Amino acid sequence: RTTMVVARHHKQLSELASDLRERGVAFSHGGTSIAGTARARAVYNHRLLEQGRTLPIRDAISLATFTASDRLKALRTTARDIPDLHIDANALKKEAGIDVTCGWKDNLVKSDWDHKRNEQLEAIINESGWEALIELPKIDLTTYHACKGREADHVVLFTDCYISAYR
Repeated sequence: RTTMVVARHHKQLSELASDLRERGVAFSHGGTSIAGTARARAVYNHRLLEQGRTLPIRDAISLATFTASDRLKALRTTARDIPDLHIDANALKKEAGIDVTCGWKDNLVKSDWDHKRNEQLEAIINESGWEALIELPKIDLTTYHACKGREADHVVLFTDCYISAYR
């Protein structure tokens, strides 16, 4: 089930987006969302490795791109040679130097921007669970103009978008 929230201006939607972000709700705004992104999938895959599961080598490479690992070339060579290979946490540590036992928040950070993204992902996990990271968001924030021709199960129209109106 999807909900489309429609407002007159992007500024009005930005205020709502900030509130949803603080609450840990996955949403898309302007066609983009943190849920369903490569970073969100990397966090989800990191969790699978923590649980003792294996990943296809391509997913392991994707996860490694969000770390400070300098051994991506070796992983890519392995993927080229054995494309159907699945890799576990021990092999990832050996091949790329990534230790999943120290947690995804410590592994998947290269800059301050990453810390902000990780905080948002953590809020989504706490509010909606791990599966929400790989699903498309069920809330879409859009303007009157941009929603033309689109459909949703529920539509919320903000005709008066002051902070007090949407709270």
